[in-house]
Amino acid sequence: MKERSVYSLSKEFDITPEEVAVAMAKTSRSPLSFRENAGEISAEKAAKFHDKYVMAYNHASVAELATVDVCLEGISMLAAKALEDNRLGSYIEASTRYQIWDADSWVTPPEIREDDELLASYKRSQYRLFQRYLKAMPIVQEKLREITPKPDEMSDSLYATNIKAKACDLLRGMLPAAATTNVGFVANARTMAHAVQKLLSSDLLEMRQMGAELKETALQSLPTLIKYASGNGYRIIHSKRMRDIAKELVAPHTLSLGARPGVNLQAFYDLRLLHVKILTNALYPHTNRSYGEIFWSLKNLSEDRIHDLWLELFIDRSAHDQTPRALEDATFTFDTIMDFGAWRDLQRHRMMTQFDQPLSIDLGYAIPDQIREFGLADYYADTIDHIPALYAHMSHDFGPMVAQYVVPMCYYKRSVMTMNLRQLHALVELRTKPGGHLAYRRIARQMYDAVQQRYPILVQHLRVSDVEMGDDLKRIKEVKS
Repeated sequence: MKERSVYSLSKEFDITPEEVAVAMAKTSRSPLSFRENAGEISAEKAAKFHDKYVMAYNHASVAELATVDVCLEGISMLAAKALEDNRLGSYIEASTRYQIWDADSWVTPPEIREDDELLASYKRSQYRLFQRYLKAMPIVQEKLREITPKPDEMSDSLYATNIKAKACDLLRGMLPAAATTNVGFVANARTMAHAVQKLLSSDLLEMRQMGAELKETALQSLPTLIKYASGNGYRIIHSKRMRDIAKELVAPHTLSLGARPGVNLQAFYDLRLLHVKILTNALYPHTNRSYGEIFWSLKNLSEDRIHDLWLELFIDRSAHDQTPRALEDATFTFDTIMDFGAWRDLQRHRMMTQFDQPLSIDLGYAIPDQIREFGLADYYADTIDHIPALYAHMSHDFGPMVAQYVVPMCYYKRSVMTMNLRQLHALVELRTKPGGHLAYRRIARQMYDAVQQRYPILVQHLRVSDVEMGDDLKRIKEVKS
């Protein structure tokens, strides 16, 4: 009888990620242990293996066994979001909450560097946004200290950190999409190749340059599995075709500067049948009957019995427990309007299907409530009043995709987010908690409210926070935790 053994090849052997992948892949056809397979592997043998089975035979799942980490620094917020659109990667990004951006923390889109007049206007815009952002920072921190005294039990350093975080939250909307950020990216070779392909197929030159640099860096660890990643002709042509069709069939709206953030739920279900489907999923692993047999057994139960069974799904669930997988059978589509900063936060929830429109000035922008209360609304508006003219100039000369760079994070954008009921629980429970940015907390709360109004029982046990209640002290303590 073989004894159980749990170990890490990369810790026991001085081998590359591609060699680890081969040693693991061989187990499907070799009786040898992983250790024995690893002992026979060399870089040359690994390259030949991947060329034959992954590249030639398209056994792409083998590429998922090799992982690599890449650090990207000094990329724009736009580029970071393009990278993070790859759902199967793992990311960490510089936070606009805990860091104050320097005056030179921005990029110039490569497309405009030869246009001297536009380049000069662009640079003036960046200088203005960052200088006024930095000038307002100590003013807002002082205002926050006036309305939020330090609790006796809080240290001076922690209090200062939390005041700074709150001020950064209130002023991040002044930062443009061109603001730089740093992103740590960990992925397997299959996801890395897909990320490279998407970036190399982008409309924007910064993304294509970043895609080439990402590939060059990943090749150092994955010399075989990444080498064929390139721009995808179908992706490029498809994107252009969809734009042309949209121009033909969907008339663009005029500026809607009175737009407000919110969500519009697109979901139409027979509530009882949905309950039965979810309960069928929950019971299926625990019986030997077919899906149809379980479904019809439940469908014939009384409303009260169905309701009681629904309650059983959530009994004893703690604050750290996920909801049951059975809830994934119900999906909801939210057509949202939110500021770019809030969208950046919610886009990180990748267990959903997202479609977003390019960042523009069309829907107007948000001024945080506390900025108004502090008497700084005019200052805030004056900081960005030049943006529409510059955006129009860049959009006319280089197109709306390039013009995104000048748009501050306070501007609204549209995004469609489709998620299942399980992900809705996770997103709302996390993103409505005190301590988060009020803009995305409100959007998350509106998602809950939209479902609750139409299907109240589905979210009966969702732990939602009241985002309009609670004082700043509570939020500061939440940051501390």
